[in-house]
Amino acid sequence: MMPSATRLLTATFLIALVLDSCGSAAAQASGPVHGLWVWKGPSIVATTGGIEQLRDFCSSEGVNEIYISVSSHGKLLEGDFPKLIDVLHRSGVRVEALLSSI
Repeated sequence: MMPSATRLLTATFLIALVLDSCGSAAAQASGPVHGLWVWKGPSIVATTGGIEQLRDFCSSEGVNEIYISVSSHGKLLEGDFPKLIDVLHRSGVRVEALLSSI
């Protein structure tokens, strides 16, 4: 098992790689950014329909970028973040991972 810091660094790299390789219309648009901070990322991905509800909220409120928490106290949180990224990217919402609240 990898030490916590190494796991966090590895997770950070993988998340950055996924975010970089999954371009979105919002990231390429030259218009203003309407962002949303999402602190309870695991709760959203664990709730049935939570990802779709977040997508629908972003669409109805004109949110084109979210910042979602994926770690807490140096530990990567569990959840289907790849699905969340895919669903939001397909809707034109850019996704950034928050690694800390500091």
